[in-house]
Amino acid sequence: MFLTRLWDPQQGEPVWELYAIAEGGECQVTASLDQWLNTPELEAYAAGLVALLEQISRHERGPALFHGNQTLCHEAVTGEAIYRFRKGDLRLYWFYGDDRKVVIFPYCEIKRTEKVAASVKRRLIAARDEYREAHRKAKLKIV
Repeated sequence: MFLTRLWDPQQGEPVWELYAIAEGGECQVTASLDQWLNTPELEAYAAGLVALLEQISRHERGPALFHGNQTLCHEAVTGEAIYRFRKGDLRLYWFYGDDRKVVIFPYCEIKRTEKVAASVKRRLIAARDEYREAHRKAKLKIV
């Protein structure tokens, strides 16, 4: 499994490490964020997500900073410890990595309703399980 860092190493080492899953050489999360940052009606929300990632990476509590804010962050797949951040219509899904202070972002989307589609739930659970298996077998690669 390939992971992409979601911070600029030139900015120094973060407290929390943030990674997106890269499948087949492509990273859906970074591509979507880049596209949204260049879309006028989504730009402010995308910038809000990027600022949120910066806060998470630099704060000792990481994503736990936002656990009490149901509008911004809540469990997206009940009972699976897979969460989502929300800014406007943008959703950024995540789960805690197996190492200390690691967050994995497998998927993001534009969504106007609260309910997560069954196909997205399956995709998120599969990504989490694949990550855990690759971590267990020491087969994670950072690109």
